[in-house]
Amino acid sequence: MLLSAGKPFTNNDSKCGKCVKAVLHLDEMTPHIHVHKVPIDPKGKLNCKHYFGSKAQGAKFQDEMYEIYKHLDLKRGIPKSRAADRTRAGESHYGFTRPRKAI
Repeated sequence: MLLSAGKPFTNNDSKCGKCVKAVLHLDEMTPHIHVHKVPIDPKGKLNCKHYFGSKAQGAKFQDEMYEIYKHLDLKRGIPKSRAADRTRAGESHYGFTRPRKAI
């Protein structure tokens, strides 16, 4: 459901540009998707400022994302908060443990 709910955003080039990669993360307390988009503006130019030129535009973007996913009973993050990365208890960040170095 998380992936299908995000398709209108990821497939819409007018929302922050062309999607080149989307990765679902299930290894943390809150499942989430990292979407990588190339910020191509309506004139065809590489232009990140067109989409995220101010803090207000970034906050608006997060509000729009919340509207897309709120039907999944997800909560909007606290604006201007400094959240910490939390992995699920007992799991490494990438789902595997690193081999120990030989002594």
